[in-house]
Amino acid sequence: DDLDDSDIGQIEFETLATKCEELAKIRPAAAELKAGIEWSARLLLRELRLATRKTERQKDSRYSDGGKLQRLLDMPLALDAIAKSAGQTVPSDLRADIREAYKQGYGVRSAQQRKDVVKALKMLLMARETMHWVLFSNMTSTFACTLSTFALHYRAEVLQTLRAASGSRRPFYRAIAAMMLVELIGALARTLESQVRTRVSKIMATSIQVRLFMSFISKDMVWWSQQKNHWENISMVMGLPMHIESALETPRMFIDAITRVTIQAGLVRAKSSKMLYAMIALHWARFML
Repeated sequence: DDLDDSDIGQIEFETLATKCEELAKIRPAAAELKAGIEWSARLLLRELRLATRKTERQKDSRYSDGGKLQRLLDMPLALDAIAKSAGQTVPSDLRADIREAYKQGYGVRSAQQRKDVVKALKMLLMARETMHWVLFSNMTSTFACTLSTFALHYRAEVLQTLRAASGSRRPFYRAIAAMMLVELIGALARTLESQVRTRVSKIMATSIQVRLFMSFISKDMVWWSQQKNHWENISMVMGLPMHIESALETPRMFIDAITRVTIQAGLVRAKSSKMLYAMIALHWARFML
């Protein structure tokens, strides 16, 4: 429980939780499950607090992008699911502590995502000549997201035709053909999106790196002699591609979410289908769980 120790122990939450889940499947009545679930909760609490602190301080490159914290924020639900499958419950005091740590971690992650939006805008201003690439990247992302959302509709159509009492197979074949076509185009769109995203990050990083290197070169020897962490500045420049990708990811997530909600709302209004409702519910449950 000592948060002054900056390193995670040899046993991590996910490792122990996975072992508990495997044991619950093999020996559901094992006496070790209770202690295993409790220690899993303790490890999750410690890792969540540590990730929150390190993400907030932005001094550790392993936590600076928020990815580890985001993953840990999804783990309390996973812990509850494992405990339920094992027929155990997380102690109430640990559950309360985890809930409080989750709130703090969620606040830090939300603040970081808001800063990422501002950071992305600043980077765009520094590299205005790459604006058309960024717009193209967002267009491909929106297109891929649109196809992914429409794929839900056609999957629902396939299930709906299977439930229909009609003896004709033609509607089923049409639905299958439409779904396969949308899925194929969607896969190609996601490949294009990935390539464009990588290209945009590289172009923006090159543009900003040139500006920063020129800025460093223009400094005189007095300025350099006063710098205590000059290698940190150089590392910052070399690590720009990763920071740019992280900064651009948050606005892209917002755009994708808005696109999904808009299209799904339109589909629901245009066609009332229980299967469509179920597919949309499962789609969002996948993100939340």
